[in-house]
Amino acid sequence: MPTCKPLLTATLAVAVAACASAALSSPTAPASSARRPLTFAWAASAQHPVRLALDSETTINGVGVACTGVGEQVRDQPRWRAYPVRVEFADALHNYMAGEDLTLAHKNGSPILSVTCNGPWVLLKPQDRDTYRVVARLTETNTRPQIAKVEAPAKGQTRFVLTFPRGY
Repeated sequence: MPTCKPLLTATLAVAVAACASAALSSPTAPASSARRPLTFAWAASAQHPVRLALDSETTINGVGVACTGVGEQVRDQPRWRAYPVRVEFADALHNYMAGEDLTLAHKNGSPILSVTCNGPWVLLKPQDRDTYRVVARLTETNTRPQIAKVEAPAKGQTRFVLTFPRGY
């Protein structure tokens, strides 16, 4: 079966169709390949956010990510202190907000990961102490995205609060 390498600019549907077509028309593909499902490994991109489960932890493209922040007992859990960057979402009166898309990118703008979180905190554990760009928007509204430069501290945790207008 041929190896399929998705192009970064191709959409998922186009890449799958192209790869499937190549697999089915390959002279070296076994006759039964048309009946077997094709398997692909895809990196998270800014166009297709990974939906994080509340109070969960994962790693995307080498960056530790967690979605949490609902309830004081949850916020006080020691495991969240292991993340050097805490991005919080609030309205103009400093009330927590939940339901956001967050994209983390290198300072040159190339995306590293994109996630959707239904909690007011997205925690990040970048691989190094470089400066990163965060772009966040509320998932259920048409408010303008909020943009911030973030950097992981050498020690401890840095808090970044992104404020969205009240009454969105």
